[in-house]
Amino acid sequence: DNSIAKKIDNIIEQYGSSVYYTQEGDTLITIAGKIFSDSSQWYYLQNINNLDNPLKVFSNGEKIILKR
Repeated sequence: DNSIAKKIDNIIEQYGSSVYYTQEGDTLITIAGKIFSDSSQWYYLQNINNLDNPLKVFSNGEKIILKR
């Protein structure tokens, strides 16, 4: 989706990185909320990071790719 791609580019530019490092207790839903201001975009992060478990609770410092 082109609108998501543009939003990702803007977020990466503001964030200064195409990688997000998790905080203790993050899930794809909470990360999507932080990154996209829309927790329903968790599936994008699941797909781009090839994650099997969408309900995974991350520990501190795990790498989540925002764009390939």
